[in-house]
Amino acid sequence: MKFSEWWKTTFLYRYIGSAFTHPKNFWFCVKYPFWKCYDGPKGKFVGYGHLKYEEIPVGWREAMGEALSEELARKLEAMGIWRMHWRRELRWGHIHEKFGSLRLEAICGEQLQEIINKYEVLSYGYCINCGTPVRHLVPDADLFVCSSCYMSSLLDSQKPIDEISSILAETR
Repeated sequence: MKFSEWWKTTFLYRYIGSAFTHPKNFWFCVKYPFWKCYDGPKGKFVGYGHLKYEEIPVGWREAMGEALSEELARKLEAMGIWRMHWRRELRWGHIHEKFGSLRLEAICGEQLQEIINKYEVLSYGYCINCGTPVRHLVPDADLFVCSSCYMSSLLDSQKPIDEISSILAETR
């Protein structure tokens, strides 16, 4: 095995090597370590190449991602477990969109779950694509999107112009 291949399998590479290749993610995790991605039943740290935070769709991440992170950090700090043993209190599962809202599946206590539920409900008010306040519910996909994203989705769908104008007349 070459040294370069061996180096990538070591514990030090996961912590130090990936910090140099992904400095933005590294500094984000210094501020909010609970977004780090762990793999497997033993919870091995994957590296800074992928964060659970990046699983939040882009529009919602821009609209409320920083506020969610700040509120979780303040609550963990108030509970007295901010830097030391936060993994005992908060473990992320699947993060995705479902029925037009953000779903943050986590194993955590009631205090943290209240914050997570709050941001799941708030996600109905923001566009999943760009993060601006929403106006339209896309009928086919059950997604709330802003008017510009709605128009672009209609134009991208290759529907005839009279069908698009009838859809727009129904939404007004």
